[in-house]
Amino acid sequence: MTLVAGCDDGFVDKSRQYTVVACVFYDERLPRYVRLGLVRIDGLDVTSILAALLGLDVDVVFLDTLIYAGFNIVSIPGLKKLIGSKVIAFYPYKPSYERLAEPIRKHLSNARLRLRLLSQLEWFREVETGRGTVYSVDSFRGPLEVRSWIERYQFFSRIPEPLRVAHMVASQSSMMFLRRKVVE
Repeated sequence: MTLVAGCDDGFVDKSRQYTVVACVFYDERLPRYVRLGLVRIDGLDVTSILAALLGLDVDVVFLDTLIYAGFNIVSIPGLKKLIGSKVIAFYPYKPSYERLAEPIRKHLSNARLRLRLLSQLEWFREVETGRGTVYSVDSFRGPLEVRSWIERYQFFSRIPEPLRVAHMVASQSSMMFLRRKVVE
C-alpha cells in the first residue's frame, strides 16, 4: 500500500498570528483522511508542524511550494529527515528566488535564515508531464522518479490531486478559523 499526502496552507490574515495547514492523505488513488494544524504566520515552525501532521508512514509528500503562511519556509532536507519520506515542493510556474528574497530582506526578522531556506529554490527542476510543464524542489535523486510521482496523481489538471484537495480543505478550514471570536 502506498500512502501519499498533499499539504497546503489556508488564507493568511496578517492581523492574526496563525493560519490552518491541511494534509490530505491518499491510499494509492483514494482519499483516506485529513489532518489539520496551525502554523505561525511569518514564523519558522512549518517544517516541524508538517512533520507532526505527516508522521512516519507516508511514502511521498506533495507540498504546495516551499512557502507557507506568509514567509514560513519549509526545509526539504529537514522534513525528509524528520519523516523519512520523499518530498516534492510543487510549482505550477517557474519559481523566482529574487522576487521572494526582496520582501524577506526588507520586512522580516531572521532574514539570513529565511534566505538560506529560500535558497532551496536553486535546486528546482523543470518537469515535463503529460499535462504540461511544472516545477519542483524535491528530495529525489533523479527527474524520472519525480515525474512519475507527479503524473501518477495528476488526475484532472497539472496540480496533483492530493494538493488540489488540500488547498480546498485548508482554504475552507482557515475561513472557519478566522470567523472564530477567540483565536488563542
